[in-house]
Amino acid sequence: MLHTVILILVALIPTQLGLHFWPPWSFVYGLSIDYLSPTVYLTDVFLFLLLLLNYHRFFSFFQHFKLISLLLLFNLIFSQNPLNSTVFIFRILLLINFALVISVTNKKNIINIVTVLLFSTFLASLIALGQFLAQSSLNGPLYFLGERHFDLTTPGIAKATPPFINRTFLRPYSTFSHPNSLAGFIAVLIPLFLPLRRHIPVNKKTFSLSLVTLIITLLLTYSRTALLALMVTFPLVAYRKTNLFKYYLPLPVLITLIFLLPASQGFDSSYTVRHFLNLSALQIIISQPLFGVGFNNFIPALSQIKPLLDHYLLQPVHNIYLLLLAEFGILSTTIISSGLMRVKPNKLVIASLFVIAITGSLDHYWLTLNQNRLLLALIFGLAHNHCSSLS
Repeated sequence: MLHTVILILVALIPTQLGLHFWPPWSFVYGLSIDYLSPTVYLTDVFLFLLLLLNYHRFFSFFQHFKLISLLLLFNLIFSQNPLNSTVFIFRILLLINFALVISVTNKKNIINIVTVLLFSTFLASLIALGQFLAQSSLNGPLYFLGERHFDLTTPGIAKATPPFINRTFLRPYSTFSHPNSLAGFIAVLIPLFLPLRRHIPVNKKTFSLSLVTLIITLLLTYSRTALLALMVTFPLVAYRKTNLFKYYLPLPVLITLIFLLPASQGFDSSYTVRHFLNLSALQIIISQPLFGVGFNNFIPALSQIKPLLDHYLLQPVHNIYLLLLAEFGILSTTIISSGLMRVKPNKLVIASLFVIAITGSLDHYWLTLNQNRLLLALIFGLAHNHCSSLS
């Protein structure tokens, strides 16, 4: 029963069908903010089932690590909006349980999980390819997978004008909230699939077709961050030298520091937005350094220190480290991070972890968007799973 629920949940990870609620605290300046809307996703049903099936291990974990419970409680106490943080903390608990379940899954079931994930991501990539060819959403029943309706004329839609091509293209979303989110998702999985190609129970042609489709989709998203992260971490996959990881540790810090530097005239608008949000995050961190402003309260805090912002600037800082420091606090983040750093991760996911680390220094979706959070929990679970080496 437990493994069946896991496989269904994994198959649904690329989807985002959900029911949104709009309490008063999900509005800023009278404008509805998606990031603040409590949402019940289809995947939440299976996350909750996992919690019921795994509650003994879940409660045992928190009895053993009482400090985590205490830090979450302090975060709630010092939160600018406790109701908002309560909803988010409950989601964190569901994701922790998911990671715990994956961390004790046996070798055979891990292969089944990765196989299901390969096919579900392949299908999501096919949807993205169809959207690129149509230059619009495909509509119809794909709505029930979370596809949104859009085309090139949709306000705020993500577009790209590649060099040497005098034409603007729609960047495909598939069933994700943004092409960058889709790109990061794929970039994390490619280094996971490659070492396991001999174990995944599909023939070589099927595997190769799936992998090529994922790579083409990644290129079409025009996400330079995800593509760069994949290219930079490729030596970890190609040469399987786990000792190389020490050379990657400074990269997220270096990127964060770069985007704190003043933007010169003519810089890409994406740089100026990231620079502005990074500096704003530092102000929020300084204002409440120990325990933060509360989970999912970055945008309300931003609206207080930077009143009357344009709507498009009301978004989380594009850096998961600054976002954690702002919402969870310096003390809490340092304690949790130091605990995680002491665990030697399964070498199977080291490259995937560094793709997350690098893309996380340039975007926020690993903490703010449902599909990416689910994949993050899955990768963390695999990182702490030491049943045996699969690669």
